[in-house]
Amino acid sequence: MLVLYALLLRLTSRWLPALVTALAFAFSATFWSQAVVAEVYTLHNLFVMVILWLLLAHKTSEVSKKPARSAAHRWQATLFLLGLSFTNHLTTALLLPAVALALLWDRPRLRLRDWLIAGGLLLLGLSVYLFIPLRWPALNHGARMGLRQFAAYVTGGQFHGALQLSGWRDSTRWAIVGRLMQQPFGWVGLGLAGMGVVELAARQRRALALTSVTFLTFAFYGLVYYVPDISVFLLPAHLILALWIGIGIALLARLASRFIPCVTLLTLLPLSLIWANLPLVDQSHNQGNYAWGQYVLSLPLAKDSAVLADPEKFAPLYYLQQIKGVRSDLDLILLGSEELYQTELAARLGTEQTVYLARYLPHLEGLYLRSVGPVVQVSKSASLQVYENASAAYPVSFGGEIQLLDAEVIRDPLGRAIHHLTLYWQAETETRGDLVVRLRLMDGENRARWESEEARPVSGLYPTNAWPTDAIISDYHEIAPPPWLPRGEYTLQVGLFPPFSDAGLTTSGGATPWLSLGALTVDPPSDPPPLPRKSRYLFASGAWLTGYNLSNESFAGTPFTTDLSWRRVEENEEIRLTWADSRGQKVKTDIFPLTTGALRSRHTITAPQTAGSYTLRVGLTNKSARCNWLALPTDDCPLATIEVTPAQEGLTNFANLMLLVDAEISRATAHPGEIIPITLHWRALRTMDEDYTAFVHLLGPDGQLHGQVDAWPVQGSYPTSQWASGEKVSDPYQVQLTPDGPAGRYRVEVGWYLLATMQRLQTIDANGRPTGDSFIAGEFDVSD
Repeated sequence: MLVLYALLLRLTSRWLPALVTALAFAFSATFWSQAVVAEVYTLHNLFVMVILWLLLAHKTSEVSKKPARSAAHRWQATLFLLGLSFTNHLTTALLLPAVALALLWDRPRLRLRDWLIAGGLLLLGLSVYLFIPLRWPALNHGARMGLRQFAAYVTGGQFHGALQLSGWRDSTRWAIVGRLMQQPFGWVGLGLAGMGVVELAARQRRALALTSVTFLTFAFYGLVYYVPDISVFLLPAHLILALWIGIGIALLARLASRFIPCVTLLTLLPLSLIWANLPLVDQSHNQGNYAWGQYVLSLPLAKDSAVLADPEKFAPLYYLQQIKGVRSDLDLILLGSEELYQTELAARLGTEQTVYLARYLPHLEGLYLRSVGPVVQVSKSASLQVYENASAAYPVSFGGEIQLLDAEVIRDPLGRAIHHLTLYWQAETETRGDLVVRLRLMDGENRARWESEEARPVSGLYPTNAWPTDAIISDYHEIAPPPWLPRGEYTLQVGLFPPFSDAGLTTSGGATPWLSLGALTVDPPSDPPPLPRKSRYLFASGAWLTGYNLSNESFAGTPFTTDLSWRRVEENEEIRLTWADSRGQKVKTDIFPLTTGALRSRHTITAPQTAGSYTLRVGLTNKSARCNWLALPTDDCPLATIEVTPAQEGLTNFANLMLLVDAEISRATAHPGEIIPITLHWRALRTMDEDYTAFVHLLGPDGQLHGQVDAWPVQGSYPTSQWASGEKVSDPYQVQLTPDGPAGRYRVEVGWYLLATMQRLQTIDANGRPTGDSFIAGEFDVSD
């Protein structure tokens, strides 16, 4: 951020405030996150900063020996960079008010020749756009780009629907933009920015006018542009805030020159962003599904076949194909909507091309599916081959409805801490229920140590009640034991169950719904991702407790789960978890084993029966602990304060991650085609690593879907990975009814799912038992 530093140095003549401010902006969360990925926004900010540098260079032009020539060069450079910036990002248009204001303010008296040169340089910058029609035929089977296509491409036609100029009337948008303005520098930074504005108003009104216009245009754009990643479009506004902060720090330094130590300490506050934001932008554990793509392209996919993928799966496949030259025969396809995918699928199946899905796609009735690793082959005819069992243990019948012909388990060939399981099923009867697959690992003492979430077969796309009896269904599952599962050998078991039920189909020759598939060795990852809460507790044996994750609330007498992370566990230990009440009295203690070399552990304890505020403490049996660097040895250390309530609050609990506290449906009656305002009130029960997608469905009296919104919370601007434990989030939605919806009583169904897997979060009762994967939050009537 050398340009920001240089501009602040010019405006304030103080190097330290300029340096601190430039570093603070560089290490702000949104800018830093974009600087480490291949995106356009950091380059866009460079253009914005350089153009502002030129616009604010008016005084330099006035004092030069040849002010007219200096002004000509400055405006020619400005217009060239303006054109070049347009080709990088269309929001350069938001700089035009500042450019127009500078022209009106300065009224430069340039020769016609100078203006013609400036216009030519503007066109030269814009000429980069010509690359698009020149390159278009190579990417579109030789077809030339028409003028209308070019105009739509250059103006971002596919995004026009997200621009809603009435958005400034939406109070939610003001709350979103306000939060995103406060986020990079905090309230201290906003206070310093306010001082900078006062300083500019008193001494440099032209600079205040130009920066204010730039700030307001980008802020207004944030109000009216409805996209989930609106924070990246506000980066130029953050840049102006940083500029004002630097001027405010310089003013403070001048006013309080006698208190240099205090001023220096204050200027260092923004630098706390470095260690605060590093965990948020750290990409060292994010390989972008690269290994997933390697594994998929190593599978025996049919030659010259097509793969329809979502953006997350498309990226690694496309990279490996285009950069590494892997499977260049495959057609990799990324489209913008489910309807386009359906059309493309039908067209390619019509030409007898083999098609694989690397994404969720509904409405596949009448087609035949089978897993090929983690992708799904779609066919118009069933797989009719005779399957020869590799083991005498098969086939095994589940309830006389479905038989398992074989099961293959292989370790990941790329060295990841996962296994690949393929089950081969065949239906035995014409009529059967909708069943889900569950997997679990049993230890040597026949205790279930881990159980997978239930999943419909074939990546959730092929329910059992749609299987023909003459087809063999290959069904892939990735087995990724959690990092807290101790190293060792386990028995892998599989079962078929009705959703949210423990009464599974019993296997032939046994009275249990679980079938043992064989031994599986678990080797936890050597470098698991860190837990969100940090600790530095040292125990006498040399073991360190380095982090934890838990909820800040629980319900009396219910299971309570705690995740712990460790280093240097060099001998078998015993973990001691103790509940202490508000008076410090220990009311309950649980003991758990901790194996040598453990990096993670998970423990489920029971919350106290009496409601109140408790401290959960952790220790190692017969080992003293130091809870901070200078503390005296003690028996245990505090983890967190937990509020224990007498009963489950709110409407429903989603997987002990978030609580639906309340739901507001603003209309009791509506007509087809109208918009239903719905506000969901959530409370985070613990810190989350994943960004879950919320869904709001309008279910009509016919049981069909007649309106839906699927989005990250708060109009996509506040992903769940940013929620703090205990935080309350108000989450508004505008859901439009379909125009042809029938009259009658409608239900509002809400829930969550993870986009990468399409796996829904389960709702659970007070005892932690699953009850469903959605919740009816309310009802309303629709009349003709």
